[in-house]
Amino acid sequence: TTGEFARLCGVRKDTLFHYDEVGILKPEIVRENGYRYYSINQFFLFDIISALKKAGATLGEIRKYIAHRSPEGFLKLLEEKSAYLAREQQKIAQVQRFIANTRERTQKGIAAICGQARVEYCPEEYLIAIHIDSAEQGSTKNHMPKIRDHFQFCDEHMVGDELPFGAIIEQKNLEKGWYKESWYFSRVDRQYGGERFFQKPAGSYAIIEHRGSYESMDDSYEALKAYIAEQGLRICGHAYEHELLSYFAVPDPSEYVIQISIQVEPAAHG
Repeated sequence: TTGEFARLCGVRKDTLFHYDEVGILKPEIVRENGYRYYSINQFFLFDIISALKKAGATLGEIRKYIAHRSPEGFLKLLEEKSAYLAREQQKIAQVQRFIANTRERTQKGIAAICGQARVEYCPEEYLIAIHIDSAEQGSTKNHMPKIRDHFQFCDEHMVGDELPFGAIIEQKNLEKGWYKESWYFSRVDRQYGGERFFQKPAGSYAIIEHRGSYESMDDSYEALKAYIAEQGLRICGHAYEHELLSYFAVPDPSEYVIQISIQVEPAAHG
């Protein structure tokens, strides 16, 4: 009976009903009273379905294979599913890095002492970035299509190693006191080709954590620039904004924690 066969296969009767509906495993006998019966030999057909499902095959692919079973067809299906599982393993590895790095960022955001400037040596970082044209800078409305495009690119190429994304303030704008984004970026674990790849140089960076919304960041930039001058340093590169606590973690923008880092070097004397 359907119940006996379901217990034999370790599934619910609903599963067998569904397999009947899609045409991959029909009862061997259906009585006039509607009673359905399976044969013991159909257990092996169920085993084929179960194994191919575990390998990632769809019910449509399984139905097609069962209708035209052959050693060559079996080998082709296995090769296709092997490639599929390799891609899935890449996705899982990327998501694991994504979670680990995002956890680290969030922990730093929770522990951050905001408003205290310092200088640290930072190793080089690899970024996937999208450029904001001069005409678009300062316009949040114009930025949104670029942000969406950046997210889609990262999803399609399985890149981006942490949840928050960041922004880069070009050096010439930074020095003029115009703190508008020139690029948006996501960190990645290795170099990539193409125009979207951006390398943050290794070196000394003046760093400060800002608590508050993006609209309130000017004061933190001015404080960091004053600290740079006090330390006998000068700006020699772009500014990088990393979200430590963002809309994913806190509901109110006034509770955001954003790390600002500016590449610096000793000021020339004489």
